[in-house]
Amino acid sequence: MIVSGIPAKMGVRTNHIIVAGTAIVASTTHLLRAPASGGVETPWNIIAMTVPAVIIGGQLAPFVAAKMNTAVLEKVLSVLFVFLAIALLYIGFR
Repeated sequence: MIVSGIPAKMGVRTNHIIVAGTAIVASTTHLLRAPASGGVETPWNIIAMTVPAVIIGGQLAPFVAAKMNTAVLEKVLSVLFVFLAIALLYIGFR
């Protein structure tokens, strides 16, 4: 979104919608495939750690983004995305 000229603060807000939609589709798919694949076990330990982090982060992120300078926010997001891209490429080609 930074390259396309969309303001970083709007990108952060849009990201919440995308992540929520992805999580809903992934969870639904997981639940629907469980009986067909012999009962995939739900990793409750990961869920117990992830859900509180997502709830807290989802509440704090808009406030932090609103307080940050837009230029700094864009640089932080750019570095984060480059890091994630490199990490995913490393995992994919490993």
